[in-house]
Amino acid sequence: MAFATRYHQSRRQYHEVPTSEPEIFHVFDVTQAVWHELTGWSDENRYYACTVSLLHDIQEDTPCTEAELHEAEFSQEVVAAVSVLTHFAGTNYNDYVLAAADHSWVTHLVKRLDAERNLRRLKRFFGYVEEKKILALKHKWQGALSILYANPNHGDKKEL
Repeated sequence: MAFATRYHQSRRQYHEVPTSEPEIFHVFDVTQAVWHELTGWSDENRYYACTVSLLHDIQEDTPCTEAELHEAEFSQEVVAAVSVLTHFAGTNYNDYVLAAADHSWVTHLVKRLDAERNLRRLKRFFGYVEEKKILALKHKWQGALSILYANPNHGDKKEL
C-alpha cells in the first residue's frame, strides 16, 4: 500500500478527469472489491490479487516504471500482471482489455472490477466535464465489461 500511495500521493485525477478525489481512492476501492470478491479463497491468492490491484494504475497514471517495480522486489508474476493492466499510449483500448481478459484470472478480475467501479462513479464527473465526455467514458467502460464477460478467464487460481 505504501508503494502505491507514494506514487499516487499528488494525483487528483480520476482517469483523465479532474475531481476533488485523490486517485489513490479509486485504487483502494478496486482493491477492496478484489478482497471481497475472493472471500473463501486462499490467503496467498487474495494477497497476490490485492497486490496487483493496488498497482493496477501505477504505470499508466504515475511516473513509476516496470524497472522500479522490480527494484521494489515485487514478484515477476505481479510485475507481469501490472504491465498487462497498463493501457500504454498507442495501444487500442479494446485490444488492451482483451489482453487483460486473456492473460490470467487476476488480470481479468482486476480489470472487470476496475471497469465496474469506473461506471459506478461516473456521477462524480458531473460538474467537472461535459456530458459528451461522460457518455464516451460510459461507452468505453461498458465495452470493456462486454469484452470481459465474453471472455471469462477463471484459470488456475494457484499461479504463485
